Amino acid sequence: MRKELYISEGDIQVFERVKELAGEQSMSAVVMAALREWLERRESTDVEAEVYEVQPRQDKRATDQAVKFRGVLLAEENWSKGGAAVSYELYRTTGGNIVAVHRDEEFETPGGEVVDLVAVDVFADMDSVTRVSDQNFLIGGAENGEVAVPLKLWENAKATIGELEPRWIE
Repeated sequence: MRKELYISEGDIQVFERVKELAGEQSMSAVVMAALREWLERRESTDVEAEVYEVQPRQDKRATDQAVKFRGVLLAEENWSKGGAAVSYELYRTTGGNIVAVHRDEEFETPGGEVVDLVAVDVFADMDSVTRVSDQNFLIGGAENGEVAVPLKLWENAKATIGELEPRWIE
């Protein structure tokens, strides 16, 4: 069976470099090896993945469309703040995105209002995060601005990913 592969102008240098490194190996074999590796990673996470649905809200009022995804819980942290429950959860979707969820029964908004909050943010990968200090990174909180999340949680999630995905060595 014959199939064609489109290479964008911006990727021609990558294609040429791969062709150079492939030597005697056909580009068809190189492309198929890469596709098999990509497929293996996606399917290996599907086995462990569950379906999650999170409704961003403020005081029981939806602030945005619900987020539904298939993924794996990477890390979570729960504690009590003056009797109110606070939790952070980080998930990796089967598509490779990172979903950050912050729940806080008594979150203080930039305007000083105390609300029951559920905030959700999605990152392309573990490196797409805004680090604000040695202890926190930020996730968006719909109407409430940004929410600081403990960096330790992010590091735990990265460690979990390291456990889930073997490091490829050539």
